[in-house]
Amino acid sequence: MVDVIEVLQKIYSHVRGDMDLSSFRDWMVRAQFELEGNKGHASELLWQVEVFYSEHIDGLADANLWRKSLVNLAEQERPGTEASLVASILVPAQMRAISFGTLNPACNSIPNNEPELQPA
Repeated sequence: MVDVIEVLQKIYSHVRGDMDLSSFRDWMVRAQFELEGNKGHASELLWQVEVFYSEHIDGLADANLWRKSLVNLAEQERPGTEASLVASILVPAQMRAISFGTLNPACNSIPNNEPELQPA
């Protein structure tokens, strides 16, 4: 049965150019057939690849965006790349406690920490 590792291997194989688009699509169809009725993570990942493929084939995403989308999807599956972990690593310590102001129907204010510009 197709698993997450196989999906990632095929994504990287296609992105590297080892597998052309037609072969990648053929594999996707076989994998979807094999995973039919399965609600596991591999099936969800393959569904996301299918969405990107549809956008690419329909002309909504060029080849560069298609590849970037696949790489981003695959990179999200690497261990230790959970969104909260990545955000806490990438955001400098002094910026971690950021106030976003209040956004509600009564008051839509966002704090502006930039100095006010005065006309010359």
